[in-house]
Amino acid sequence: MPGKRFRPAVVLLMAQATCLQSLGTINPAQLQLAMITEMIHTASLLHDDVIDESNMRRSTSTVNALFGNQLAVLAGDFLLARASVHLAQLRDCDVVELLSRVIEHLVQGEVLQLRHADGNQIAQGGRGEEPVMWPTFTEYMRKTWYKTASLIANSCKAVTLLNPVSRSQPYIVQAASRYGDHLGLAFQLVDDAMDYSTPSRSMGKPAHKDLVQGTITAPVLLALEDPAKVDANELFHAWHARDNHRVAELVHEGLGVEKTLALAAEHARQARHALLAPASFEGNVRRESALPSSPARDALLALCESVLDRQR
Repeated sequence: MPGKRFRPAVVLLMAQATCLQSLGTINPAQLQLAMITEMIHTASLLHDDVIDESNMRRSTSTVNALFGNQLAVLAGDFLLARASVHLAQLRDCDVVELLSRVIEHLVQGEVLQLRHADGNQIAQGGRGEEPVMWPTFTEYMRKTWYKTASLIANSCKAVTLLNPVSRSQPYIVQAASRYGDHLGLAFQLVDDAMDYSTPSRSMGKPAHKDLVQGTITAPVLLALEDPAKVDANELFHAWHARDNHRVAELVHEGLGVEKTLALAAEHARQARHALLAPASFEGNVRRESALPSSPARDALLALCESVLDRQR
């Protein structure tokens, strides 16, 4: 499934899967939430393209490349403003808080990423007197959750709160949130792996974009796990020298892409488990799984596999 339709599809499927009194029914507030989710995501892309100085996204010129940074930033701000208006119209304080925190998390994630990026030092003509500290894998995963998984997890949680029946069942709300957590992490891990394994023409954006921008991602960090295969000093030197070819070689020698995809598969498995695991006792009733069987639940489960197989 193309990424630009991924988030609203997850939200609407979760709305259908958790509508216990009439499976498949989506109320107007839930439909509006799906729209808000995509507006927030699109706004974040406009801002990211300015920060990253990107000229291409999905084989199309970016807004900042066509119209300049100022208009691109204003367009992102406008989308966030409209999303906030529509969010307020839902008149649900819990949902407003959840989606407002998503916007906060997007900023926190970008700050964490910039904290460990050294693109500015390279652009200014040198590696700097002090080497940039690379993120730990824990820091990388925290940044990834802020920038990608938070929106999916909180949107899945929020859409269950917009139905009175699912809202009254805490185990459903928790299952939806856990599903979004792990699906979002799997999605981004695959995206990071693709940067080192998929040609530019297939991705719709330049390959090795993270390397060019000085962004350390999972394939690089995981390639360093085995010192017998990858010399850390050599990788550090190649990275800071922007030797794209050598960095990619070392990442592949250290099986960084394979390890990243394996971790993505584990998060996809945990996303499935969130929907299928037996729910805890509710009174005297023990449910077979967190969500009842339905075409919408089956589609959510299938998404766990499709995020691992996507090409762009």
